[in-house]
Amino acid sequence: MAPRYMPQSAPASLPADVLYGVIDELPPQECLKVLSLNKWFLSTFSPSLLRRFMREGTVFYMDLEERDASGVDSRMRSGAPFVVQSVDPESGAVEIRYPTYDAYGYERNDIHCESDVIRMDPRYRSGPKPGYQRSPAGSINWLQEAARGRVKVLDGETFRSRFMQNCQVCHGKRTKCAGCGKAGFSKALSQCGCTIPCPLCVGYEAAVREKEAYEARRAANRGMPPPPAPGKQPSGPGSSPRKLTWWWWQ
Repeated sequence: MAPRYMPQSAPASLPADVLYGVIDELPPQECLKVLSLNKWFLSTFSPSLLRRFMREGTVFYMDLEERDASGVDSRMRSGAPFVVQSVDPESGAVEIRYPTYDAYGYERNDIHCESDVIRMDPRYRSGPKPGYQRSPAGSINWLQEAARGRVKVLDGETFRSRFMQNCQVCHGKRTKCAGCGKAGFSKALSQCGCTIPCPLCVGYEAAVREKEAYEARRAANRGMPPPPAPGKQPSGPGSSPRKLTWWWWQ
């Protein structure tokens, strides 16, 4: 198992490639902790680790206090989630972007939360999506902010407590009636009486799973076969394709 920390004397005792191999195995938040321990780590390993964060779509936020927020733009001052967009190999300047995360609709967001995991939509890095503006850009003094420990990796718990206190789908309740939703989360819609995890701040996949489990239980209680998964036709002896008539699937 990779160590959780590096001693200050490590640069003089281990080759750089060995050190990097150890640090690169750590999760992103642990990488940041190691970088903040030692200026040599920070300046030597940041370029390679930033390219890794870009490749993996790691989402960050700035943990700032109001009195300590000078020198950063307004979005970063509010701690808005951001991703690393590019790193200038000459100057070391780090360009960032602020993806969309709170729009009403799965397809409209660039950041998706699934329980404790924050994911970047894979389409995000392929350029602006049709019908939506490219997310705002900014920059960050990476060496300064990472050294001070102010750059944090965004997780699901922080996402809900810091950015989604007033989630527009569940209003902070973290659950939602599946019959009172809108088309933005259509796969999670069912009927009133079915309570699902909030598809925006808890997880769309979790909401769909709960909705399907509810409908399977309801069908079993009524002596009916469970409804087919979306896009699949019923199969078996005597079955034939037919249009589903329940209103919540129209």
